[in-house]
Amino acid sequence: LPKVKEEMKALGAINWSKPTGGLQLSAIVEATPMRKTSKIVNGKREESISASASAYVLLRNNGKAATHVVNYPADKAFTYKLTGPDGIEVPIHQPNRFGGKVMKHHYLPLTPNALTTVGYGMRLPALTQNGNYTLELNYANKRKGIKEVKGLVWTGQLAGKVSFKVK
Repeated sequence: LPKVKEEMKALGAINWSKPTGGLQLSAIVEATPMRKTSKIVNGKREESISASASAYVLLRNNGKAATHVVNYPADKAFTYKLTGPDGIEVPIHQPNRFGGKVMKHHYLPLTPNALTTVGYGMRLPALTQNGNYTLELNYANKRKGIKEVKGLVWTGQLAGKVSFKVK
């Protein structure tokens, strides 16, 4: 129960983007310490890796009407930028996103006051420094609905920022 209460408190502290057309963007980042692991650079053991992390992207409908958000990987609608404690960008590998036909399951329904995760979580690169990291998120959709999707489809652009600490 204490762990559940702690996680519920963390959900209430999510830093949401400014709403655009009734939609907001954020993420939950889970950073997990790694056990006595280090990296080898040019054949020499260096700097201990502090943590591995995963980001779970969230969209929230704070509008008055139900809508759909589009998660079609080939559109590259989500972009990310991770900055380390030293202010230097940490490269994030994003796999190839191939097309295929846009289908009904690419349109995620979102009722008022509801939130949804997008995808299954994104593995961030190894975090090699202790300190504060910042993950900048962007979501943009220009795609309209398809005949199999009934109702509104959200279009526009969102930008959000999530900070987290690695100890």
